[in-house]
Amino acid sequence: MKSPRSLAAVVVFVSGVIVVRGVPAGPQVRIRTGTISGKVVGEAGAVRAFLGIPYAKPPVGGLRWRPPQPVEPWEGVRDCTRFGPSCPQPKSLFLPPPGPFKEDCLYLNVWTPTKSEDRRLPVMVWIHGGGFTTGSGGNAVYDGRRLAAEGAVVVTVNYRLGPFGFFAHPALSAESAHGVSGNYGLLDQIAALQWVRSNIAVFGGDAGNVTVFGESAGAVSIGCLLVSPLAKGLFHRAVLESGVAVGIRQWLKKPAHGRPAMEQVGRHIAGRLGLTPEAQTALRLRNIPAAKLLEAANPRVGLFGKGTKIWPCVDGYVLPDEPARLLEAGRFHAVPVMVGTNADEGTVFVKRQLPVRGIRGYRFILRLFFRRDGARRVEAMYPAGRDDRASVQLAKVITDSTFIAPTRRFARDLARRHRAPVYAYHFTRVSPGARRNGAGATHGAEILYVFGTCAARFGFEERDLKLSETMRGAWVRFAETGDPNGPGLPHWPAYSLANEPYLEFGDRIRVAQRLHADACDLFDELTGPRSQGVRTSTETGQGARAEDAGTRSNSTKPRTPPARQDATAEALSAAIRRKVRQYETRGPFSVKTLEFPNLVDAKRDRRPVPIKVHYPSAPGPWPLLVFSHGGMGNWDSHIYLAQHLASHGYVSLCVEDVFSNGKRTREIIAEATGTFRRRLDVALKRITTDPNAMLERPRDIGFAIDRAVEWDRTLPPLKGRIRTDRIAVIGHSYGAYTVLAACGARPILDYLDPPVPPGKGLGPDLSDPRITIGVAMSPQGPGTSRFGKESFRTIRRPLLCFSGSRDMQLGHDGRLQPAEARLEGFRLMPPGNKLLLWLENADHLSFAFSPRGAKLAPSPARDDAKRIVTVMTAAFCDLWLKNDAAAGKLLNPAVADTLCGNVVTRVTWHRK
Repeated sequence: MKSPRSLAAVVVFVSGVIVVRGVPAGPQVRIRTGTISGKVVGEAGAVRAFLGIPYAKPPVGGLRWRPPQPVEPWEGVRDCTRFGPSCPQPKSLFLPPPGPFKEDCLYLNVWTPTKSEDRRLPVMVWIHGGGFTTGSGGNAVYDGRRLAAEGAVVVTVNYRLGPFGFFAHPALSAESAHGVSGNYGLLDQIAALQWVRSNIAVFGGDAGNVTVFGESAGAVSIGCLLVSPLAKGLFHRAVLESGVAVGIRQWLKKPAHGRPAMEQVGRHIAGRLGLTPEAQTALRLRNIPAAKLLEAANPRVGLFGKGTKIWPCVDGYVLPDEPARLLEAGRFHAVPVMVGTNADEGTVFVKRQLPVRGIRGYRFILRLFFRRDGARRVEAMYPAGRDDRASVQLAKVITDSTFIAPTRRFARDLARRHRAPVYAYHFTRVSPGARRNGAGATHGAEILYVFGTCAARFGFEERDLKLSETMRGAWVRFAETGDPNGPGLPHWPAYSLANEPYLEFGDRIRVAQRLHADACDLFDELTGPRSQGVRTSTETGQGARAEDAGTRSNSTKPRTPPARQDATAEALSAAIRRKVRQYETRGPFSVKTLEFPNLVDAKRDRRPVPIKVHYPSAPGPWPLLVFSHGGMGNWDSHIYLAQHLASHGYVSLCVEDVFSNGKRTREIIAEATGTFRRRLDVALKRITTDPNAMLERPRDIGFAIDRAVEWDRTLPPLKGRIRTDRIAVIGHSYGAYTVLAACGARPILDYLDPPVPPGKGLGPDLSDPRITIGVAMSPQGPGTSRFGKESFRTIRRPLLCFSGSRDMQLGHDGRLQPAEARLEGFRLMPPGNKLLLWLENADHLSFAFSPRGAKLAPSPARDDAKRIVTVMTAAFCDLWLKNDAAAGKLLNPAVADTLCGNVVTRVTWHRK
């Protein structure tokens, strides 16, 4: 009996197709590493497809987070009739990639015309989008058969994504010959282009005429390849659809533009995996299971998704500098370029990730994006007029600021210094199906037309098929000649600075000029590379986003990343690092809980004051912490911090205000009339500006302390366990008002109607002399319905405050005030043992990190703020309530620097 190997060598010819016994029948070619078998596809078998071809070794085990390595040759015939695995990834916002999902994902796919040509065909290499987090070259919309039928060899590529493709860490950089880590996904793309150069001739392709084309993150990738010295000579034309690389501004080893170093992001992810700094070695990192790594990294999806942004960075090797700088300096590969955008890029992001309710919500988001002065100018250009227009206008703002303006900057830089032509387009066609679902010409809509994968069942009609045919012809003509003009194709002028012409692909195809020029001028001023402040980056690599927007200015002076203020993280002693880890983790004591839901204060008309107590299992006695929740909260709003500190030796009393908790808010909403937004406004006003509530909330703290004194004397579970001479009061938002008032800040009541006696000036002194210190998260500043400028001058207690650059406050006139208003309140306090930690990129909800049974609105900075607040609050309390001098050493900027994550990029210290 013949062996399988000998059987594989027996071939026969059937209808001109080689058939190998023991392997699937189909067209075969021999590439450098062995023979592969594909299949015939397309109308009348016009195209051959070879799918799932490995272009590098599986990047698993010891090859995880290493540059792609050459494939080892194989014997026999490899079946290449199915797509290779996709890189592990979270759920996609757009196209669900085909499974399975494996780290072994470095495969590409080739479509080539069946009919032999006397000449070599142009090669088109597609790089998929997905924010460097999701996607696959095997998605059905990227089927290359129709493009190949136009006369090209089409290649689609998988590359490593998210934490598998762009994870950076000092331990990985140390083992690299170039001293770098991250950017593995870009190295994969370069390896795929090297494979094309070595192998594409056997598919009928011309290795000397390669076009890279891609959309969204794929287009950003091409922008990176245009300026990477490693990609020189590997491609000869470039097409960038809905994305350019001018937003790549994060660096590998140093913080810049308000963003942390990518190595620091890697440290943070490793910490989430439970690895201490000493345990974060390359070996241990590589031993982490893929699923666990993906979960800990939590890579961000879409423009406004939650999670960690993991994408390319400036490493000095793959990317020698920021792409925008390299483009401006003319340091890029001089190849013909086609670049363009779609008319409604922002629609899908607003609908799925950034729902906005009414004009107030619209204005709030504009302020997050562009700050107050910029927001006014943007709103003047994009007025909503009425509530139901707010989301439409916001989508236009995102389209122009995040896509069209950066693309114009990119085209201008190329046209100004390019030795090869640039062609610009704008896609405006809305298919019947897209019109029905309200998507418009949204992000990624043009892909189906370029690949010809628009089908009638998806709501496309004959006009769409005709437009697709024209676009395919122009793309292939450009790939062949570097010029999209040709017989039967529309006239497409090259881009020039004089009139900035572009070709519109819509219901009709026409040449137009100066696309949204006024808007582009405005956004260049507010968010362009020369504007001061953090110019934000998105999935496609440009524009502004709510999570990242920083201070805007018209200044042309570049922003310099702040130096560490006291010491570097590396200089921290081992003792301090151990103390930080101690505070980050649960303490040595188990925690018990008591509930007192029916407590009433007989002295205040039997006011209900429910209290929940969390206390250590050890006898103590322990210092006392009294927690006051925010508006719409309850006694569990601070349960994480209360239990965490209790495990470290504190008795935590969580006080509930039944007149401003979530239950009462829902009752008020149900009683009010009008729209839900109107009813919610009524509820918020009633629970946060009610004169009696403003006076009684701080008095609840005194009532709770009275109960603690009583329980320490008489209640068996707590008897002898509470030190009532060491007391901290802690709260967030409305609870922070309570903290300030209980520590001596006197509310100003002039704004209330009717006024509360004394009617003018400051309200009564609501402080409690038994309180030792206060901890206030999102403390109010002057100009609210609670405090004026004189209110803060009477605070005498040591105070620890937390706020952030996006922690806006509501003024007494009902309008949002910038976050700096909270900082002004701190500056008005008298000096003496007061700290304010200002968290870059933290918003109001960043500090609401311990709900129970409540669904909070998303806040990307919450995990980072939680870590910083936990460590610093524990240290502050230990210093003042336990006289722990070692804890005081943690209260410095160098320690805070080590606690920063991917969203909170810097902590600025203010001391008094």
